[in-house]
Order: sequence, then C-alpha cells, then structure tokens
Amino acid sequence: MAAVRSYQLQRMVRLLGRVLPGIAVLALFLYVPAVPVSAAPGTSESGWVGLAFATDRLGAVLESTGSSAGGSCVLSLYTTVDGGTHWSLPIVFDRHAGCLEANLTGHSMVVTSAGTWWVATTQGLYRGSFRSSNFELLSAAQLPASAGTTPACSVSVAGSSIWATFATNCGFDDAPATVLRSGNGGATWTRDASFPLRTLAGPALDYGEPLSLVATDTATAYALGWQRPREGDKWPPLVLARTEDAGRTWHTTTLPCLWGYRLAGFLTVSGREVSALCLSGPYTGYEPMEVVTSDDGGVTWSERCNNGPVGLITPVGSCPQGGYPTSLVSPTNRLLEMGIAYVGGVDVSTDVGHVWRQRAVIEESSFLLISGDGHEVWLLPSGPVGAGTKMAVSADGRTWRAVPLPAIS
Repeated sequence: MAAVRSYQLQRMVRLLGRVLPGIAVLALFLYVPAVPVSAAPGTSESGWVGLAFATDRLGAVLESTGSSAGGSCVLSLYTTVDGGTHWSLPIVFDRHAGCLEANLTGHSMVVTSAGTWWVATTQGLYRGSFRSSNFELLSAAQLPASAGTTPACSVSVAGSSIWATFATNCGFDDAPATVLRSGNGGATWTRDASFPLRTLAGPALDYGEPLSLVATDTATAYALGWQRPREGDKWPPLVLARTEDAGRTWHTTTLPCLWGYRLAGFLTVSGREVSALCLSGPYTGYEPMEVVTSDDGGVTWSERCNNGPVGLITPVGSCPQGGYPTSLVSPTNRLLEMGIAYVGGVDVSTDVGHVWRQRAVIEESSFLLISGDGHEVWLLPSGPVGAGTKMAVSADGRTWRAVPLPAIS
C-alpha cells in the first residue's frame, strides 16, 4: 500500500536523522506529505484515530476502517473498564462517520466517569454507554432548530454538562462555529448564538485542530479558534474565547504569538492554568512554534518558548525543534506534554513550557491524549498499524508502560 510505503520511508528518515539530522529534515521536506496519508483508491486500511479515558481504568479507542475512495470508511469503538487489559467487541457506527484522515483530534472524543462516551464526527455527534452496545447519532429533532445539521467539530464534558461545537466544514473553511450545550447529560440542548469564534482557516492545515474546546465545570469552558482578520491583516490571529456563565457571555483574548502565520494551535487547561501551542502554517511540520500560557484563566498571557525564525524573533526557552505536533496536554499544573507525529516522540516540559526534552519515542505517527481524571497521559499510535500495537501510558511524562490495543484486521 502507498500508505505503508510512506511510513516505511518515514522510519528510514528517522533512522538517518540520528546520524545526519540535516539530511533527515531535508528528506522530510521533500517526501513526507503535508497531510496525513490515506489509502490508495480502491484499497482498504485500518488505523487508530481517537482515544479518551475518564479514569485510569475506564476508556475507549476509535478505529477507522475502509477505503478513502468515495468516503466509504466506518468508525469502530472499543471500550475497556480495566485499563486496557481487556477490550469490548467493536461498536460499529452505522453510517460513514469518518475515514483514517478524518478530522478527529484530541477534542473530538470524550469518556465520562459515569460510563458514557461521545464522539464528534462529520456526520454529527454520537453517544453511547459502556453498559450497552447500542448507540445513537443525535438527530436534528433532538437539537435546537437553529443549530442545523452541520458536522460536529469537537466535544467536551464537565459533570452533567456536555459542550459541542458544530461548523459547516470543520477546520477548512471560513465558517462560523456554533456551540451547543446540554446541562442534563444530553437530554436537551441550547444553542449559544453569541459564540464569537470561527473554525481555523487554511486549505491545507495538516494537524491544526478545527476548534479546540475544553469544559472545566458546568459553567466554564474555553475554546481556541479565530476571528475575521482586520482590514490589512494578512492572517487572522489565534483567539481564546472563555465563558464562566454556561455560555451566555464569552470573553475573547488574542494569543500573544509573535510570528505572523498563526494558523493553527492546540489548547489545554489545568485549573486556572491555560496553555496553547501556536503553529505557523499552513504546513505545521518543521516550522516555527510557540507555547504561551496563562495562570489567570486566559486573561493575561506569557510567552514560554519559541523556536524561530532565527534573526526575526528573539529566542525564548527551548521549544521542540521538529516534527508535526498533534496535541498538547497538561496532566497537572506546570507539567506539559506534546505529541510529535512522524518523529513519533513525546516532548515534556516540567516548567510550564519553557524548557522541553524528548522523553519517549514510539514507532509511527502519534496522538498524545490526556485521560479525564487528570493523572495519566495515554499515547496512541495513529495511522496504518498492525498486530501487536500498544499504547504507552505515563503518570509523570518520564516513565512509560505499554498497554495492548485491541486486535484489528
């Protein structure tokens, strides 16, 4: 398969990079695709595209299977109640909910401590329970009439409150975003007509999230997106929106990223500590990145690190120097972890993003997602994978243990 050959090339480039880093970087520029690889027309493949844990034992993983030709892909969900020792039979979604290269990110799937799961897809918002193999795709009749039937971009849960964002085309359009909130576990929903952000711009954003959404309690939520650029601006700035009254009012703050091409980013929240990764785009690999943090809920910000461009920006800290960032997580205050795709690594900062060091490396590309209990980080290989693939789990970012994934064909 073309996808397998591409991943073999990436592994060869990484090996070469241990001896000749400059050649490896050049090779990646020349050969690694700017978007996640997909199957050749008419072929079929399987890969992991999502993971979420509510506790160290209760979690789920999401598999995409099928051919990208004609969008004939399906999603299958596996659940575990013992930390991955055993997995349920797959729950297969009954619609073409997404392909391997679908817009599924760290904020597209959640699991609650009560044993329910939610997945945001191009078809809409799915939900189900660990106690049953049944599930449902929320219909237009269950949602506010003004919400429309657009794709679900992201979902977050805090207590009995569920928050979800919808847009015409998640992440690839100048599309206004809609936020729906349920305060009763999904029984009824209200639309926030005042939500100020749009989905992230750019026709070729390869790893930028469409609209990061993090709820921290029943009334408080944060979202990262962008607003229309002012006249004369070449690129729109990344903007954080926050609400502390269940979405009735939103306050926005422009992130203080220094480099002008602020087209993509990732968001994580730990208490009142908010951290964001700014990427220069539209191609986010081996281009400048910056980490900015706030310790007052996003009101004021500090730059923690940047990695260039040399001569144009005064260097601060030591951001990761390469790879395609896939997510940013914060298990506890002051600890940040960043998943790096293609390189297959995890970079860790113990001082809120100022100094970074690579702590773990796995094969293939990687997503780095945090469990809902805030104590462990689960590292999931993504892309075409075979038998014996495992997750890596860590409580401190330094030491990791392997957990087997369900066998997939």
